[in-house]
Amino acid sequence: MRFFHNLLLLFFLAVFFSCSSVPEQAEEVVEKKNSAAEYADYGNSYFNQGMYAQSLNFFNLSLSYNGAVFNEEGMIQSYNSIGKVYIAVGNFDRAEESYTKALGLAQRINNHELIAQSINSLGELYLRQDKYDLALEKFDEALEYSRDLPSEKVAVIYHNIGIVFKRKEDTETSLKYFERALRINLGKNFHEEIASNYYMISSIFAERGEYKTALSYALKALEEDRKVENSLGIAKDFQALGIIYLRSENEEEAYNYFQKCLFVYISLKNIYPNYTLAREMRMCLDYLIPLSEKLDTEENVKQYKDLFEEVK
Repeated sequence: MRFFHNLLLLFFLAVFFSCSSVPEQAEEVVEKKNSAAEYADYGNSYFNQGMYAQSLNFFNLSLSYNGAVFNEEGMIQSYNSIGKVYIAVGNFDRAEESYTKALGLAQRINNHELIAQSINSLGELYLRQDKYDLALEKFDEALEYSRDLPSEKVAVIYHNIGIVFKRKEDTETSLKYFERALRINLGKNFHEEIASNYYMISSIFAERGEYKTALSYALKALEEDRKVENSLGIAKDFQALGIIYLRSENEEEAYNYFQKCLFVYISLKNIYPNYTLAREMRMCLDYLIPLSEKLDTEENVKQYKDLFEEVK
């Protein structure tokens, strides 16, 4: 009897300890998923600061932690994030490789939202490469999943399609898509996205020579970007306003806005020394220098020219 009693006791102990390990394993999975999400947040933060090498490191860490527990949804997000870094640094082959991996995984688990996100990412890659027909094909394909997408994701696709048609010089169709995106984003109070929609609409009217309407939308974009303290957006809005005033032959007001634009970029460089802003600063200085030669002192003209050589 004692033998069977001991055997039964050992059985119950084995069951107890095996059961107690289940919560530990589940807890470990949650911890790794949380770490992956945390590293993704760091990656996005560095990406938004233009610190792409650091951003890529954190997105790869996020991918590793998601991979350690084979969290496929997290892995898909990581691959898409890695792809956007490669686009930003101009490594289009690696970007396509990352997006293709994301799409393959999303199709395997049949997650329509992530399939659409990955297809849209490929479309953004082709748009960046000026492959407009291929980009449009991908955006249309992504829209086929619109019933399965949150409305804000649909707005992103509409906005991207608007950019394609603008690049193809079909401003009427382009405007329709930007307005569709805008209606969705206004309903959600997504200020940064609203600002982006207003900015593109303003650019269409500016190209048409309808400067009063362009100015109205550019000011709306600036207002929305200020609500969320989107520094890069604010700088772009200042530059857009400068261009509109310049085309309207109001050089003094144009000069004022280009100076504001440059001031934001310099401020960002002071806060984030590794911020990659050379291209943006050169674009602003391309307008500032000739205007300063007309309207400002020799000392300021020299400062702008010296700064241009620095960021050249």
